[in-house]
Amino acid sequence: MKRRVWYKIIAFAVTMLLFMGNVSVLASPKTDITALKADKGYYTKLKDENGADLAGNPSLTISKYVKGNKSKPIEGVIFKYAKVGNLYEITDGNQKIMAYGISTALAKKIGIQEDADYAKDSISYFKNAADINRAFSRKTKEDIEDFVTKQGTTGKNGAFSASMDGYGVYLIAEWDIGNAKVDGEPASITKTQSPFVAAVPTAVTADGTTYWEENVAAEIKNNTGTADVEKKIVDSLHDMSEGKDTDITHIGDIVYFRLTGEVLQVPPDSNEKITAYKFTDDLSQGLTPDFDSITVKTMEGNTENPISLEKNKDFTVTSLDYAGGRKEFAGGKTITIEFTAAGKEKLTDWAKKTESNKKTVQIFYCAKVNEKAVSGAGNPAGSGNPNEVSLTYEVGSGQIITTKPDKVVEFTFEIDVLKQLAGNSNLTSEQKNDIQFVLYSEKDGQKTYYTFTGADGAYVVRGKAADKESAVKMNPNQKGKISMRGLESGTYYLEELQTVSGYHLLKEAVKVDLTAATGTNAYVADEKNTGTIYTGSVKIDADGIVSMTINNTKGFEFPPTGGKGIWLFVLGGIMIIAAGIIYFTGSQKGQKTK
Repeated sequence: MKRRVWYKIIAFAVTMLLFMGNVSVLASPKTDITALKADKGYYTKLKDENGADLAGNPSLTISKYVKGNKSKPIEGVIFKYAKVGNLYEITDGNQKIMAYGISTALAKKIGIQEDADYAKDSISYFKNAADINRAFSRKTKEDIEDFVTKQGTTGKNGAFSASMDGYGVYLIAEWDIGNAKVDGEPASITKTQSPFVAAVPTAVTADGTTYWEENVAAEIKNNTGTADVEKKIVDSLHDMSEGKDTDITHIGDIVYFRLTGEVLQVPPDSNEKITAYKFTDDLSQGLTPDFDSITVKTMEGNTENPISLEKNKDFTVTSLDYAGGRKEFAGGKTITIEFTAAGKEKLTDWAKKTESNKKTVQIFYCAKVNEKAVSGAGNPAGSGNPNEVSLTYEVGSGQIITTKPDKVVEFTFEIDVLKQLAGNSNLTSEQKNDIQFVLYSEKDGQKTYYTFTGADGAYVVRGKAADKESAVKMNPNQKGKISMRGLESGTYYLEELQTVSGYHLLKEAVKVDLTAATGTNAYVADEKNTGTIYTGSVKIDADGIVSMTINNTKGFEFPPTGGKGIWLFVLGGIMIIAAGIIYFTGSQKGQKTK
């Protein structure tokens, strides 16, 4: 019986302890106090770093720079701010306590009204300013937009001076990062700053000594980045070599391209996501892309495909006629490779995993150099047959950034011949058909002949022939012109097979050297470089066309009978007969003498 009584007593005691504990947790801020706001006189009595009174001219500079690199200020970021509180002397019975006071409406808005140490006259007071700051850091800018009434934008130095309302507590919120720039270039901010408060003046402790600083600098460090894009001509699909910016090909050749887009690092603790990721690839009309050849893979350092991406699930591919206004792409195509919501989620998760290795998306495809490819640097002058890509991306609430395009160029060349007969290039229909040329190259004594499409002096390379008999025999037009388009660099031989009767046939083939350097920026320097277009060294005409004249001189001909020239033949015949008689007579006399 006694045990039961003790059990009841213990249970009651535990219940009362729990109740008392709950009461203390749920206790409201103490209101039986007096509060005196610190005036300017109070602040100016505080000592600065040199032990002197504060000057009474507080300032607040809000600055922004790239995390870990103060030499990289971030320009164009909008902040909103306002003074939201003051320092108060609280009298609580016999105690005098310094506390920070903010409006009870604001404390309620950020969820710390009940955490205040004191409350009176619509103001909530907190002994520890860190409690206020911690509450704001858990809120978004939308939560406190009614309380921040002033605005400033960071300049080229990444900073601006706030408009002051004297000493006190200032609430600061990073508001708009859509126009952020680093070194004058658009930058994506991958982790934004949560709202925070700054107390002016601020107590600073250094070497064990505390002093007050009234010129407060609120420095916001942000993870930023710019994703670059690169295009290269490579030897095959999935080729990871250095690649080239320019190449020279025959019409009909297949060329391979590799696009490389960077994936920005996103801090693991960031709430930001990759919200846009798209390649836009413009091709001139001389290139016919093979859409079935498009493949996508990912690279992290030297690791291939750390994440897999599937067509039509993680990214889509579309092709449209080029609709821009640049002449060099008129009549060409625009390929768009855009990541879906699923693909962007994969990129975001990947971007947050590590910050050590460079992450890229690699896109490969091939295209055929078609008969619309221009020779040399035409299309217009200086551009050749270009192909360029740009990358559009966005992280979180940052701006949508489109990179400068990266360009590669395919060049093809042309041989132009003016065929003349004794200096005359105007040919009859019969004469032009009597003239025939073939083109070949030679290596190690082995000749390779070429086939062409076209007729009547205009020819485009089609391929290689099995032998001379299978090679295309080319004729000039009636103006004596023969053009052979679509040749790559190398040494060629133009062989004349037949010409008009009565004219000398060329004894040897005409040697033609098409010499050009290819590789990194041998011909093209795009917007990333010097801004010039055609800078390569070509040992032929600047337009990529070798021009030459082939003249057949006349052979020995009999003049028509009945003309004035007949007397030459009569005279010549008489002289030959006379010479014969003299020789015969002389020889007979010699024999008689013997």
